[in-house]
Amino acid sequence: MLFFYGLGLEAIAVNAGFYSYGSFRLELFKVPIVIALGWAVIAFSAMRFSDHLNLPEWSKPFLDALFALSIDLGMDVVAIRDSYQLPGFDQGMWNWGIGLNSEWFGVPYANFIVWWAVVFIASASLRLGRYYSQWFQKKWLSQLYPLFAFLLAMLSFIILFFSFAGSLGLSFLLLLLALSVIVGLVNARGFSKPLSWQTDLPVFIVPLAFHSYFLCLLLGRNLYTKTLIILLISLIGFALNLLVLHLGTKKGRPNTVL
Repeated sequence: MLFFYGLGLEAIAVNAGFYSYGSFRLELFKVPIVIALGWAVIAFSAMRFSDHLNLPEWSKPFLDALFALSIDLGMDVVAIRDSYQLPGFDQGMWNWGIGLNSEWFGVPYANFIVWWAVVFIASASLRLGRYYSQWFQKKWLSQLYPLFAFLLAMLSFIILFFSFAGSLGLSFLLLLLALSVIVGLVNARGFSKPLSWQTDLPVFIVPLAFHSYFLCLLLGRNLYTKTLIILLISLIGFALNLLVLHLGTKKGRPNTVL
């Protein structure tokens, strides 16, 4: 469900002309397959992480969205700087068409709002489907609820995208961040069960792999030389994720969620 959801929302955004991707080997509807997989693994690991938190179910999508956003804040600014020459212009992994000094170091604030919303919608839709499949205790519903969740998530994204795309900025992003943090702090009750490398490997591997790859790219290609603060942002994001994952392995510790 998460893969097709990621593929669908990217196809809408790319074909609507909001941004474009560089040269990738495998694409569907102008969307690189690896991007759809990225959405899927990030959303999955975020939900797997919050399932270990002793929180009300309704509050978990807020934390899932924040967890995913903590990865993207450092990822996008590096990806657009990893450029190579195409006829007539420089092209990064993807291109927003704005200056590298605009908004969040070349990334529109609206991108992060959409990141938050995309993961929130996916998490809320899947959790809602899971809840009703358990409530009605129907075998067919337990098998089909991911499909219903996909349809609900895509419909919600389409309504959101065509209603607000491009019109939201920093103030709304800060509002979403504050809301997520407040929900997490108000409902903070620690971890219901500790994270384990044996049973929860994706929760560890996904954020650390994304942070490590883009941090190495940043350092290896000296992409931070003109904007040193993006190196600091990447290091802080990496350190905070390490801290959160470490706390997750300690049952009973107060939880700090990105």
